[in-house]
Amino acid sequence: MKWVFEEQFSFFSCMQVILANSIVKLTVVKPQGWLAGIKYGGMDNLLDIKSPESHRGYWDVNWSVPGGLEPHQFNVRCRISGTKYNVIHHSYDKIEVSFRTTYNPSGLGIKLPLSIDIRYILQNGVSGFHCYAIYERPTGCPAFDLSQTRMVFKLRREKFHYMAISDEKQRIMPMPEDLLPHRGKRLIVPESVMLVNPINPDLKGEVSTARYNCVKMHNIPGL
Repeated sequence: MKWVFEEQFSFFSCMQVILANSIVKLTVVKPQGWLAGIKYGGMDNLLDIKSPESHRGYWDVNWSVPGGLEPHQFNVRCRISGTKYNVIHHSYDKIEVSFRTTYNPSGLGIKLPLSIDIRYILQNGVSGFHCYAIYERPTGCPAFDLSQTRMVFKLRREKFHYMAISDEKQRIMPMPEDLLPHRGKRLIVPESVMLVNPINPDLKGEVSTARYNCVKMHNIPGL
């Protein structure tokens, strides 16, 4: 198998790290750690090229200040952005790279009191890749509530319309454009939209929710 491991500037003058074997190629923005591209199976990029590089593959966190009632203190969504890049391991069998952000209490505003290390691993002759993150709470940091953390992959919207979460949850999904005002009606339920003029007419009358699912219209508040 042929390895490719290099750093280069993109068209938009962002530094990128390229990890590739003869099967799959990853493009990661340096030092932020955003996954900008996955080349596989004859497609130049499985991720949504209509989205900016920072919105294609990334980690984010929903967190709150305990007892905080102000908007900037409750359920704050924070996209993780590394500030330091490092190669953890590089051999014939695999490569592992790190994109780390370190908590700094100085400066303005309320900051997530965590140091986070985003990792990507690519192995020789393997079509998939590993991604994980190490969360560290430095000693003496203020308390906080972490309600959700995740890694997001936004796939090519013109190619991927079907989603399988489990054996029971599999279905055609609405397009991002279906959530716009002229195609969807926002409901009282937070982050829920009734599809009134979707691109796929078969989805008309269904409700798209923040849980990445669609449900048939039935006793939905606000209808």
